[in-house]
Amino acid sequence: MKKKSKNRVLIWVSLLLCLISMVGAWALQIDFGNITVKDVRTVAPNGKILPGTLYVPATATAENPAPAVVNIHGWWKTREAEQSLSLELARRGYVVFNIDMSGHGDNEIWDDDVSRGDDVYGALKMLEDIVYVDSTRIGATGHSSGGSAIDAAFTTAQNAGGVNFISMLFIGKDPTYRDADGNYNNKYGGIDVGGIASQYDDWYYNNADENGEWRNAPRDYLKTEYARAFVGFGDPSNVDGNVVSGQYYTQEIDGKTASRVLYNPVQIHSWNVLSPTVIKYAVEYFENTIPTGTSLSSSNQIGLLRECFTAIGIVGFFMFAVCFCVALLSTPTFAPLKTDEAVAPVPLSGKGKWWFWGGLTASALFGFWTLRPIGEFFYVKLTPMFPCELPAILGVWGAVSALFTVILLALNYHFVGKKNGQSLLDSGVIPQKKTLWKTIVLALIVVTVTYSLVFLANYLFKSDFRFWALAIRAFTADRIRLILTYILPFLVFYIVNSVAVNCFNYYTICGKEWINLAVLSVFNALPCIIYIVIQYTAFLSTGYSMWHLTEAAQAVPGWSYALIPILMIAPIISRKIYKATKNPYLGGLINGIIMATICVTNTVVNL
Repeated sequence: MKKKSKNRVLIWVSLLLCLISMVGAWALQIDFGNITVKDVRTVAPNGKILPGTLYVPATATAENPAPAVVNIHGWWKTREAEQSLSLELARRGYVVFNIDMSGHGDNEIWDDDVSRGDDVYGALKMLEDIVYVDSTRIGATGHSSGGSAIDAAFTTAQNAGGVNFISMLFIGKDPTYRDADGNYNNKYGGIDVGGIASQYDDWYYNNADENGEWRNAPRDYLKTEYARAFVGFGDPSNVDGNVVSGQYYTQEIDGKTASRVLYNPVQIHSWNVLSPTVIKYAVEYFENTIPTGTSLSSSNQIGLLRECFTAIGIVGFFMFAVCFCVALLSTPTFAPLKTDEAVAPVPLSGKGKWWFWGGLTASALFGFWTLRPIGEFFYVKLTPMFPCELPAILGVWGAVSALFTVILLALNYHFVGKKNGQSLLDSGVIPQKKTLWKTIVLALIVVTVTYSLVFLANYLFKSDFRFWALAIRAFTADRIRLILTYILPFLVFYIVNSVAVNCFNYYTICGKEWINLAVLSVFNALPCIIYIVIQYTAFLSTGYSMWHLTEAAQAVPGWSYALIPILMIAPIISRKIYKATKNPYLGGLINGIIMATICVTNTVVNL
């Protein structure tokens, strides 16, 4: 009874954490009543449905129309990734429209016949027609490939002769420097244009050659001819010396003073979306080019605090999944899955020490050595059946890693476990057929009910559970087919991982089981940790990242940020459930379904 009461309390604690996350994020997102946040579905000029989030400050009215900004996310992201900047702009009187680009989030599948600029152009057209928007003062900003999208939208607008947006800000993406013939030009004419170029940008500001070799370190970008050409309005000779970060360069064009500016913060590409420094620069840029007359300091920010509240939801989400699963084990239907006594660890000693540490080390090194080659091999190899590169890459990597782990476990059992009397049946390695279907049903129920919390957050509070690269978001029905398409390798990895963690590596270290679990969590994520450490140690010391010759090599760190917490959480979930069931498959199934869903719903669907 005591254990049941404790688990019941933990369920309520997890739900309270989710509620705090939802309400706190919502209160900050609406700036305590000063901003109205609306989910929008409109039709772009290309005929595709365009989903987005509209931020409307209370000061924007039909009598007092406000300037507006379209804010575009990067590749493999969704519109929620840009919430911090949108919130800060809205707090200063701008109407802001975040959209999901084609193939991302709630948008339709993207194909090569659809320009990324079409979505942005559609968003601009929608803003232009809103009564509380000043159609003569519309701007656009985009991070990473979102910068490519606003650049393409500018071309579309010029060709269409409509939506004369007057200010653009590229974040983590080079502007266009040259024309089709390779000559420097001023593509943007007399509108204001700025750029935020991080000194350790993983993707841009390096002017790579055709082989992917960087011609310059991104931290030296302001010394390049490209930077001078940009602020020099197409002529590098207009600028003496190096470009000065934050300095506005101006020129009279068609009777109007146009400006160019570059900011050069010390940070990496992916952090741009949450960085208070980048958001400060972006706010200052739009206040300079499309002023609202706000008196709110650019350093007065609540966007990162809001993200901290959505992070609380991640904790509540996973805590609820475990506790709800344990609670269902007390019901008549699923009681046969429950063990009579909690599974206890054994001390780590003798040959077991060598196999424990040696196996973990070998698995971590194998995962590190295979991540990039698998990523490069499967990168942009898409078909109508398999239109998502990220789930394919991570799924194959997980399955290959699982196969290597199975080999290690077989050797472990042959040389150590069998000699010490280990029973594959008693430890749960061999599943009981009579309870297998209940294991599957229980896993599906747990995941479904747990994910309902995310949909509730989305429906009631226009929120989700996220922090930076890790996002647990609501999704549209068409993503279910994709989840089912990619789920098998995820299940293989997380089931094998659960078997390894609980049936072969369940020890006490220094007399403590939690130390064992902490070690397993760290080693689970160690391949990604090693990759990031090497990548950015080289980047910081030389100005050049270690791996950058291919897009896949550049992409792996961006994937790893989210993989690290996911891989660290997985052993904790499976261990808590295993202790109550002596069943490694239940925790593995729950982990596999959740992680596949997170991956598929936070990437691009691309034909």
